[in-house]
Amino acid sequence: MSRFESFVLDESKKREDKARKSYESARSSMLEARISKQDVQEIVSVIRDGLDDAELAKTIKRCAITNKWRLRSILKMVEMKDIIIPTPIAIVPDEAMATHTQELEKRENSLLSENGSPERKALIAKHQKLAARKWLGRVKTDVLDQIERLKTIETLETLQKTTVTRKITTLSTALAKRLVTDRLSDRFAQEAEKLGIAEQHDIELKHARRAMLPHEIPGLLSP
Repeated sequence: MSRFESFVLDESKKREDKARKSYESARSSMLEARISKQDVQEIVSVIRDGLDDAELAKTIKRCAITNKWRLRSILKMVEMKDIIIPTPIAIVPDEAMATHTQELEKRENSLLSENGSPERKALIAKHQKLAARKWLGRVKTDVLDQIERLKTIETLETLQKTTVTRKITTLSTALAKRLVTDRLSDRFAQEAEKLGIAEQHDIELKHARRAMLPHEIPGLLSP
């Protein structure tokens, strides 16, 4: 009796170990089968844009999200007894996917056989355009900021040139007035000397020249 009991216990232990290994293997497989939200978005984007099938993309997205929730429910409730998984199974449209797969294989074979075909060149150009858009999306903010900085620099340079021009114009005007005053004074002195009244107006000429001192000319002494 004890031998039979030992045999039964041994068989039960073996079955328990086998069941545990099967459970752990199944759980690991389910965990590996999970796909991220980003993966779902990329798959949907490829089907919608690459295969040009928006309806199939919607179906695949719905299936992926539904099955993700179902897998989550299974992993959460797998250790409970007598449970019913609330999330239904979403059937993937295998037939539609197979149709696109066959079409892609045909296109691949056609492109490989015609390396320089217009269709291949068009696809390469489209790929490069998409890659450029993706790159531009990453640097868009930096590019716009740099454009604003360049506009600001251009505005400042324009203002600087305008300021320098006005300063030079003001200085030139002041110097011209000074030269005209000096010439008029010299001419007046010559005429006064001819008339014999130079000594009488000598003091007046000195006062007239002092009236236009260098520090009174705008910008003359400034750097």
